[in-house]
Amino acid sequence: VGGARARAMTTHTSAVSVVADAAPSGARIVLTSSIVAVGATRRGTVLNEESPFPNARLRVQYVQAKRAAEEEALAREAVVVNPGYLFGPDDPGPSVMGELCLQFWRGRVAFPPPGGISCADVRDAAEGHLLAAERGTPGRRYILSGENVRFTALFAALASAGKLRRAVLPSFRPAAPGWAYW
Repeated sequence: VGGARARAMTTHTSAVSVVADAAPSGARIVLTSSIVAVGATRRGTVLNEESPFPNARLRVQYVQAKRAAEEEALAREAVVVNPGYLFGPDDPGPSVMGELCLQFWRGRVAFPPPGGISCADVRDAAEGHLLAAERGTPGRRYILSGENVRFTALFAALASAGKLRRAVLPSFRPAAPGWAYW
């Protein structure tokens, strides 16, 4: 591991170590990780908390840093939560998904990408965090997500929510192949 990837992974795992070392004895530590640390598959296989990580060779620094921090936290008996891609009210950012919604509604997303994502209501994820802090088992992870949604279905729902005309509904357009996004 070299360069920026190594620095990102070291920063995340170092932060986990500092918190774990500074916590009072017996304190329950909850690490907010991400659904990306659980992984994704091209075949649409649904993964769970015990699934082996299928993306160890993926060269995306964010994914590798999240996974490394999570492994460090689990080794130190922290509780880990893996929220899906968050949607919900009062998005101050906008967040990654808030930005995707805005780009779609502004007509800047011509075609849905292939595949899908694991979606979560931000309010449900917040409640899941609290439950993990109260009752989570040390050394375990918990996926905080609602349902897995194909991008074509997500964009159709966004079109409907935005009252966009029929011509822009993604259900009438095929998903673009993955190579087109690269």
